[in-house]
Amino acid sequence: MNETFNKWLIEEMKARGWSQADLARNSGTARATISNLLNEVRNPGTELISALAEALDYPVEFVMRKAGILSPAPRETEKREELNHLFDKLPEDEKDDLLDYLHIKLEMLERTGKVRGRA
Repeated sequence: MNETFNKWLIEEMKARGWSQADLARNSGTARATISNLLNEVRNPGTELISALAEALDYPVEFVMRKAGILSPAPRETEKREELNHLFDKLPEDEKDDLLDYLHIKLEMLERTGKVRGRA
């Protein structure tokens, strides 16, 4: 495990207002396991990564990349994965609204010359 994963996991807990006990409960993991993970006593296996991903509501591959188990995705790919993950969580009518907004935003950017027109 890399130090970056440890920091990322702590930041995720802080953002949610979670303690180690909260993360353990939400991931179905023993508190000692979370403590050992955060103190870099143990490296996460795929089962623990899956449990953390579910608790944090992230795709497993995303958490595996954060843990250094999978190679990092190119920044553009990471943004697309995050966008897809968030989009999939929206109700259908909100998805339509978001798509409408993106079309309007793109048209505005095209008019101001910040992006090229569509092919």
